[in-house]
Amino acid sequence: DEFMAALNGQDQNYHHTDILETGLNSPLIDLLNVRYVIVPTVTASDEMPPHLERNLPVAYSDASVTIFENPSALPRIRLVHSALQVAPGHALQTLLSAPDPRTTTVLEAPLPELGQPTTPEADLVEPSTYRADDINVQTRSSMAGLLVTSEVYYPAWKAYVDGHPTTLYVADHAFRAVAVPAGSHSIELRYESVPLQ
Repeated sequence: DEFMAALNGQDQNYHHTDILETGLNSPLIDLLNVRYVIVPTVTASDEMPPHLERNLPVAYSDASVTIFENPSALPRIRLVHSALQVAPGHALQTLLSAPDPRTTTVLEAPLPELGQPTTPEADLVEPSTYRADDINVQTRSSMAGLLVTSEVYYPAWKAYVDGHPTTLYVADHAFRAVAVPAGSHSIELRYESVPLQ
């Protein structure tokens, strides 16, 4: 709710998680992996046409809909080598004004050791399993980094690196991150709710 309120610039009834028109221009939309924005081609007489401040290219258009593509949408899983530590409750404000989420994540906890690879484009991030309660990712990097997923953080999620339990961080206010050492590793995120076992 807090993330969506910051994205939209206003609160909503907690039963809704709509992206409002103001949210379409927010940098936070990229963190949600929003690749396409679909709007009616012809605005109904009782509606206002959407106002997009971003200059998004048209991917498709017909008499009913126009589809804009957001080329700055982030991948669902990414490896970053830089992080900012902020005080609890300050991640959203920092995200709205600062770092490039392609390379940096914001944590409200002490930072793990990270390193900058000379060729970050050589990093490998390859999901092998992507289920509702189990995500497996293979990584390879010359330096330590953070594997960041655009999946909502919840305490029942647990993280493992090469089968060993590790800290699951709250990244960018609402998402999950795992510290990954240099080299090749297998990362697993599992939903392990005690009441459901």
